Amino acid sequence: MMTVGGSLDGNMYAVETTGKLPNLSTLNCDRWGGVALFDLSNLTWGSFFDAYAPEYQIPKKVVDVIGGS
Repeated sequence: MMTVGGSLDGNMYAVETTGKLPNLSTLNCDRWGGVALFDLSNLTWGSFFDAYAPEYQIPKKVVDVIGGS
């Protein structure tokens, strides 16, 4: 899964309800610099895509919580 953008500052999200822009010079952005990849098989964050990775399997941790196969 690829994510784009991100902010660790909750004030950034207030613009949706208040219409007021926060002070962008003090904004605390995420550590990945805007784009990150979440490996759904290993449940880990990274910054590269492995085109030769094995076929997706639902992680055991997920099956243990919600069931399925």
